[in-house]
Amino acid sequence: MDETVTKSLLVGLADDGLEEVLSAFTSRHFQAGETIVQLGDEGDELFLIVNGKVRVWTGSGPAVSERTLTVLGPGEHFGEASMLSRGRRTATVTALTFVETLVLGGDDYRRLLGRHPQLLENISRSLTRRLSAMNAEITSGQQHRRAVHSLAIVIEDPTGWSLASAMLGQLRHGNRIVQPIVIFDGELPFDPSEIDSDATQVGKDDLAMSVASRSRGNSLAVVIAHGGSASAAAIKECERVVFAIEAKQQLSSPAGKQALEIPEHRRPIVAFLYVESDRSSRSPMLDPRIRCVPVSHRPGTSDQPHLAKLDSQAVTRIERALMGMRVGLALGGGGAKGIAHVGVLDVFARRGIVFDSLAGTSAGAIIAAAAAAGFSAEEIGCFFRDEMIPPKIMSGRPTLRRIFLFHSFRGGRFETKLRRYLHDLQFDQLALPLAISTVDLITGRQRTRREGDLVSAILQSINHPLFGSPIISGDEMLVDGGVLINVPASVLRLEGCDYVVSIDVGSSLGEDFGKDRKGKLKRPGYFSTILRTMDLGRRHASELHRDESDLIIFPETGGFRMEDFHAVDGLIEVGRQAGEMHYANVESLLKSAEQS
Repeated sequence: MDETVTKSLLVGLADDGLEEVLSAFTSRHFQAGETIVQLGDEGDELFLIVNGKVRVWTGSGPAVSERTLTVLGPGEHFGEASMLSRGRRTATVTALTFVETLVLGGDDYRRLLGRHPQLLENISRSLTRRLSAMNAEITSGQQHRRAVHSLAIVIEDPTGWSLASAMLGQLRHGNRIVQPIVIFDGELPFDPSEIDSDATQVGKDDLAMSVASRSRGNSLAVVIAHGGSASAAAIKECERVVFAIEAKQQLSSPAGKQALEIPEHRRPIVAFLYVESDRSSRSPMLDPRIRCVPVSHRPGTSDQPHLAKLDSQAVTRIERALMGMRVGLALGGGGAKGIAHVGVLDVFARRGIVFDSLAGTSAGAIIAAAAAAGFSAEEIGCFFRDEMIPPKIMSGRPTLRRIFLFHSFRGGRFETKLRRYLHDLQFDQLALPLAISTVDLITGRQRTRREGDLVSAILQSINHPLFGSPIISGDEMLVDGGVLINVPASVLRLEGCDYVVSIDVGSSLGEDFGKDRKGKLKRPGYFSTILRTMDLGRRHASELHRDESDLIIFPETGGFRMEDFHAVDGLIEVGRQAGEMHYANVESLLKSAEQS
């Protein structure tokens, strides 16, 4: 018997007592994902773990209400509380890997307790230690995130071998020991060591014990499976599963059907692999299981699928999803000032900063939508240069620039401009989850768009009350989302983002309002007064939602007006300066988040 199995429950027993106690146990095995103990059930058994890991948790499922209490491994025990009290189970226990246990019934425990009182002392010591650890966590306010203890990567699309290799590298960024296991039907066209130098090939009969033994302590067993029976075995023996599927097949493929059959508490993830230039094959992002992975290069021969080049940001998002973490980016409104978002995004991209969800209001909705669709910061900048700069004859004076905006809104020109880039893309074809805010004048409430036609949602969000007319959609009358929520951090928080970074381009106000070139005050015109008043309203609306942000970036846009679409390069540069000033703070936030 491994010493680790007897060190807590049976410590201090003499040899003859140890033999007597162990003879009262019966052996019981559980597969990964199987529920061993259910919250609320009657129970009169104690479980001693011999091999594998279990998770002890409360709540109704994998939603927000779920809370992990602890993870237990070899030598630790559970079920003792209800056995001692003869009451109902106080938590659910789920197998994280294949688990071997020794089970002691309540009657046998009470019989043995009279002969070996050391048993009660050992159980009391273990319970005290476990409760102290939980109380310390609650007192510190630390967020307990779902860890990964056994992972299967099921490969249906051949490019999935590259995803598996990239995932191994991503998982090793922390302090974990990653132990890859390869299992497949038939013959692999390349050596498993080409996926990872530490990869070990095993047969289906040995997989359960291999996963359990490689998941001890800080180790993570990662099973890379290809083929029907190999995939079924990997799904059976691992708690978490990532499916690598060709995007065009969606969930109708064999692997997709397997994903739909996995119990919700195991939270499977489907990685849709698609050629980077084919945006139409990304679907459906509205399903929380789905992550889209762009492939920039597929090797030319069938025996080299592991050499495909994938988008590294997508791999980071999958790893975060496994760890139960989401980081959102909220882009605020401000008319032309919103172009500064492009500069910040450019810095973030060059620094390798990755976000999992986007939200945008007004001008921020344009940039957020383009970024979610896969456009680079450079491409988004080109959109504003090509489509939004007024004719030279109108660029020189603010009044003429406002007239240009008025005619663009009233003449439906913005839809034409947007569709030249975004065409008829739907929300569920985007590479990232996206939320766009607008306001319904009838109810006076914010409306959040997460589905349907992307351009229509943008038009609703940018519909400035002064330049455009309300858009009627069903029983709603819609205008600019910045009227109520100019920086939609709260939208991301409500959808489950753990951390939110916001970019507020509208709160920086210039102090030259109502002044002539010599700096003397003069009476402003009607349009200028209304626009200034609305800017103040946006600023106040932004302040109301700042508490929902973990970090806010304020580009210095005070020297620009909301109609200054002619100043694309200057605004992008202002955004770059803000990005360079604050990217280290964002990196620090993400690093602390990943370590918590």
